[in-house]
Amino acid sequence: MRTSLTLVALGLALTATAAHADMLPDNHKGLRLSIQVDAELPAGKTIVLANTFRGAHVLEPGEVQAIDWHPSGGEMQLVLVDADEAAKIEPLRGGAVPGRFDRDGIAEIVAKGTPCGEGFRGERTILDTSPAEELRWIYRVTVSGDSCEATQERRVYLDASGGEVDGDAAVPKIHRDAALADPPAPDAAEAEAESPAEEAVAKAGMATPAAKAGCGCVSDPAGAGGGGGSALAAFVLVAGRRRRRA
Repeated sequence: MRTSLTLVALGLALTATAAHADMLPDNHKGLRLSIQVDAELPAGKTIVLANTFRGAHVLEPGEVQAIDWHPSGGEMQLVLVDADEAAKIEPLRGGAVPGRFDRDGIAEIVAKGTPCGEGFRGERTILDTSPAEELRWIYRVTVSGDSCEATQERRVYLDASGGEVDGDAAVPKIHRDAALADPPAPDAAEAEAESPAEEAVAKAGMATPAAKAGCGCVSDPAGAGGGGGSALAAFVLVAGRRRRRA
């Protein structure tokens, strides 16, 4: 009985963890994704968007299509696939049984195709103050023989009416190089607060630069005026007087 209760508790904990991972961050909202691929494909070939949430999307050239994505699937990628093989993808995406999809089976089909370029990550959320509701990628795919090349022409944010939103307004910039900027100058009051003693020590250290000995340490040869040697001699003299008085 205890074992059963433990397993139930563990299952609930894992479910709660997964649900928490998909919760919206504070001050964020969900973002729809779509893609448009313009291409002239040879007969018997199809473009597939791999590594989407349900494994892959079979794309129709020139059409805007809604897509889904999850970080666990990795980067999405456009792949040129035989049309006969691509026809097997839709049933594996769930078909009549939503939520049941075979990613491994889809991955095997995609692996037979030709990648058209580097992968790219999706986005799932955006600040709730942004007017953007959708992110759309627009690609141009060129096929030559057995090679396939995808070029991203645009990446645009759209509002609820489908109007384009300025990218800077949609996603506030993060100044990652701010830490590399020059530190601010010290305040005048702080500069004046330096004690006379500290100032005197600094001037004494700069007045007579010590000579460097061959050992890599610092020495003050006899006869060098001021600096560390004079201070040391004064200290020895005072210490000797105190001993004689004692």
